Amino acid sequence: FYDYVAARYKEDEIILYGRSLGTAMASYLASMYAASLLVLETPFYSLLDVAQDRFPILPMNALLKYQFKSYEYLKTASCPIVILHGDQDRVVSVQSSEKLYHSLEGKEADYIIIEGGRHNNLSTFQAYREAVTTSLISGRRTESADPNSSL
Repeated sequence: FYDYVAARYKEDEIILYGRSLGTAMASYLASMYAASLLVLETPFYSLLDVAQDRFPILPMNALLKYQFKSYEYLKTASCPIVILHGDQDRVVSVQSSEKLYHSLEGKEADYIIIEGGRHNNLSTFQAYREAVTTSLISGRRTESADPNSSL
C-alpha cells in the first residue's frame, strides 16, 4: 500500500498514522520509507512489553512469535513523531508509550497525554482532536515537547 501512495504523492505529503497494534506497522513503515510525519495513537514500546504487563507470570518472550518492537523500528525513522495516549488506558499502559517516547532521544518527537482518555475513546476529547488537527494540518509535530504535558 505504501508503494501505491508513494507513487502518487511526494514524501512531504505522506503522513503515517497508526493506532494500537497498528502503531507497530506505522512505525515499521516509518523505518523503511520517508514521510512528513508519524502519528501514533495508544502505541506501545513492544508487544512483548504489553504482554508481560498483562500476563506477568507467563514466559511471554518464549510464547510470542512476533514481538513488534516499535522502539527498534523508530531508531531509523527520519520524520517527526507525535505520540498520543490516554492516562486511563487499561489495554496498553501509558508507561509503555512513555518508555517508547524516551527511546526516541535525539528525534523530533512529542508526547501528549490526554487526561481521562482510555484506549478506545481518545477521539471524544477536544484535546485529542486539537492535537491531531494541528499535526495533520501543519504536517509536522505539535508545539508541546514536554513528556509530562497534558492538553
